[in-house]
Amino acid sequence: MKISELLKFSGVDLDKVIFVRHALSDRECHEAYTDGLLEEYQAMQKPLSDNKPVFAPGSILVSFVSGSGTTAVFYGCYKVLAYSENTKEFMPKSFTSKHYFDGTGHYFTLRKLPYLNDQFEKLTIEWGGGVSSWYNYYKNGVDKEIIN
Repeated sequence: MKISELLKFSGVDLDKVIFVRHALSDRECHEAYTDGLLEEYQAMQKPLSDNKPVFAPGSILVSFVSGSGTTAVFYGCYKVLAYSENTKEFMPKSFTSKHYFDGTGHYFTLRKLPYLNDQFEKLTIEWGGGVSSWYNYYKNGVDKEIIN
């Protein structure tokens, strides 16, 4: 079964879906995950090479954390409401990666969505061989196989 089938059954608009995989092999990501700050970590992103934001308002992030090999474990669904320059005013007090708030990136206002909440840290997908790409747009024909 593909993750898109489960999302569609849950009422998610697939044309707005971006699959996101946070690599726990990255020290800062792992630290944020361990400290319960992965949502804050996800909200801070460097711009694309053309200085545009990586996510657009209205996008739905289907987030995962890396599992073993090329798998990924479901973390949650989030709607991108808005974005702004990532400055120190957005920095959580307990967040140690202060360089994220130097004004060179974007801070995304995200709202957690109720889709698949019962699958938090249970549902596992095969991310595929392109694990170096930490996000994929469903509308570009990318889908993920559910393996657990």
